[in-house]
Parts: sequence; C-alpha cells; structure tokens
Amino acid sequence: MYGLGIRIGFYLQWYGGILASWLAKSEVPGMRLANGLFVAATFLALIIQIGESTSNLRIVEIYIILLLTFGAYLFLVPIYFWRIVTRFNHIYDPSRYPRVPTSFMFSVLYFILIFAVSSFQLWFWFDRVPQLSTQACQEFGFFFSKIRLNQNAFQAVNIVFHFFLLLSCFINLVSLARVQLKLVEEEPRKQRSRRQRQIDRIRGKSLQQIFSVCNLIVAGTVTAATELTIQWNQITNINKVSSAGQTIPLIIGIGSVVRVCYVYFVNLNKDTNDNGNGHGHRETSPSPEPQPGYHIPPPVPQPGYHIPPPQRRPAPESSRASPDIDPAHLHQAPPIFYDE
Repeated sequence: MYGLGIRIGFYLQWYGGILASWLAKSEVPGMRLANGLFVAATFLALIIQIGESTSNLRIVEIYIILLLTFGAYLFLVPIYFWRIVTRFNHIYDPSRYPRVPTSFMFSVLYFILIFAVSSFQLWFWFDRVPQLSTQACQEFGFFFSKIRLNQNAFQAVNIVFHFFLLLSCFINLVSLARVQLKLVEEEPRKQRSRRQRQIDRIRGKSLQQIFSVCNLIVAGTVTAATELTIQWNQITNINKVSSAGQTIPLIIGIGSVVRVCYVYFVNLNKDTNDNGNGHGHRETSPSPEPQPGYHIPPPVPQPGYHIPPPQRRPAPESSRASPDIDPAHLHQAPPIFYDE
C-alpha cells in the first residue's frame, strides 16, 4: 500500500498539479480528479485492512499511509496560517485568487474526503498510537526531526490539528450548502476604479506566486517525512516495482507530468507560430452588429489570400443600345481567390 511505485505516483501528482497550474491550466481539473481517486482508493484499502482480524499492519505503517493520503490536504495549512496572520481579511485571502477555480461538486466531494480522513486520524491518534506504550520496540514519526509516535506532545499536536481541520471542513460544507440553496444573499458587486482593479490583479498574482512556493515546500516536506519515516523505522522490501499495483500508479504519475509538459510546449509552439504570422495570441470578442451610420471597412488582404484587380465585363446588348444606362455602373465586385 506504500510501495515505491505508489509513493512516486503520489509525489508526481503533487508536483505535477503545482506545475500544471502555471504551465497547462487545462490539465489541472483532470489531475485533481486523479489525485482524489488515488486518495480515496488508498484510504478505502487502509480501512478494509484494519477491519480484517488477520491484519498485521504496524502502527507506523498506518502513519505512513496516512501521510500519503493526507499529504495533498496539508496544502491547506499555509492558507489557514496566512488567514490568522492577516486577521481573516478577505482582501488577502488566497482562495479568492485561484489559478484554476474548482467546481461546486468537486469542492463538496473534496471536503467530504477531508472530513473522513480527519475523523480517521482522530481515531488513530486517540486509540492506536497509545498502544505503542505496551510494545518493546519504539516507532518514530516526523516533526521536522525524529520523534517517537507516542510522545505526548506529538500526539496532542496532531489531535488538535485534526480537530480544527474537521471543524473547518464542517463549516465549509455548511457554507457551500447555504450558497447552493441560495439561503445567503450575494452582496452586490461594487464599482471599482481602474486603479483598484489593477491593484487587485497585482495582489492576486503575488498571492498565487507566494502560495505556489508554499505548496512546493509542503510537498517537499511531506515527501521527506515519508521517506525518512521509512528509513528511521527500518522498513524493508518496499522499494521494488514488481507488481501491477506498483506500476499502475507509477505510470499514471509519470504520464500526468509528461502530459503537462507536452501541452505546455504545444501551446508555446502555437503561440510562436501565430506571432510569426503576424497574429498575436489573444482572446477575440464577437464582432459588433452594424448600427445606423456604422461604416464597415473593406476586407484587408491576409497572408495566403489574393484579391485580383477588378476586371471589366462587357455590357449586355440591351445596355449598349440604351443611352440612358451608364456602362460604368455595371461593374461587379471582383471575386476572391484563395491561394493553396
């Protein structure tokens, strides 16, 4: 459940999601879903194994699996810490400036999963970890150094943290339900000056950059915590990729990162070609409808298009015989030919 292939698969999804938010935002929803399915599958397998009477999982092994399943949600720690520092000022709330917004359904499922994992974490620290005091061998965890799992201060920190996270998830779920059921009236948007909008854009960009760096630090910390915990507790025979259960997560993780890089370079090449042809990569708005007095200019030749010069056509016999018709008025608009 925490072999080398599974661990690398989790790591690549964490780093790939951060990378995709800047290089290929279209890939972010798919990577979020894949990571959520990975977490749900691993967490479900853990519950099934613990429920079996023949389960021989050590307490430190459960701790490592929870690090993998809970590692993606430790990205919330810097956000809540930042909110406390800024005194919950919504202007500086990084969740207002996401690189890629999440849908309502994904947010609900996300908080339900965090709620379930946090509840399990409380049971683990209250019920299973104290059992280490009856064992002769010590098992160690990570708290920026090597620390005993059953140390009272370490247990208390984890219990308090998961309790407040559980409470926060419950509040967020209630808030999402109230908004979806329209029990809360939305505040009318205030008219802002151009300078205020520019300040918001700069602030949002800065917060996105700061928290992307924080996410990288959190991902690196959880990766180090997992690998060091395995080393400190001398767990062996888990660094092989010799089964489908290990190769599938590994290949999915590698494929996700490769896909992000591929999409980025394809878009970069497309933008380069557009700029080389004189077309900037920009969003286009629909053309306005002609209004009274609106002048539509003649078409401008584009690269690869050829508009031939006007060709005079012979006037019909009737017009030649009639002196009242001016042959100059019988010229037709020239056709447009496209070069292959």
